[in-house]
Amino acid sequence: MSTSYEVLYFDIRGRAEQIRLALVLAGAEWADKPFNRDSWMAGVKAQAPLGQAPVLVEIDGGQRTAIPQSQAILRHLGRKHGLYGKTEAEMLHCDIVGETILDVRTALNPHTGPATRGKDPIALQKFFAEGLDVWKQRLDRLFDLGNPGGPFLVRAEPTWADMAAFDTLDILTTIQPTCLDTTPRLRHHLSAVREWPKLQGYLASRRKSELAPLAEVLTSGKPL
Repeated sequence: MSTSYEVLYFDIRGRAEQIRLALVLAGAEWADKPFNRDSWMAGVKAQAPLGQAPVLVEIDGGQRTAIPQSQAILRHLGRKHGLYGKTEAEMLHCDIVGETILDVRTALNPHTGPATRGKDPIALQKFFAEGLDVWKQRLDRLFDLGNPGGPFLVRAEPTWADMAAFDTLDILTTIQPTCLDTTPRLRHHLSAVREWPKLQGYLASRRKSELAPLAEVLTSGKPL
């Protein structure tokens, strides 16, 4: 019997989107199991191994295993479905990409987290005008360390690390569509992932980004 999965998360893209993308890339059988905050507090949270979401439920031969922590989930899927590279050097670079993406997300979180999202337009504008440059340069440098010919960061085919990078670049361009114009390799990566045959159907039909309203906050300077 083949392995299938359930993704337990709020009904948004959020931190689960990288996991969904990796499952689609793997060609795995999976189902979204979204919940709202009331359901989370009423009982779903108590079932989560660490009281956090997202959680990936792996179903294998009737056995259900709940896996917490986004990065652990991505690496597990990478190992299990051949999305972690073919050599030790490629697997190491996947980890380097993943850690760098986590750094970018940490820097971005004060502007995109549910408690602060759209509340401080000046801070958001400053991040995109000044703070983002150092992160774009660092992400661009990842090509030189892994796959200089591109368009993917590790090897000729996308890995779980490319899904993490794509999700982050997609967030950035959702908020400011032109923000990658000065880094053509990152822009090429974004378009290459969007055009990857296994991903096209999902990307065309997935839920709208909850961060889309930040584009208006950025341009208007008015808080949500």
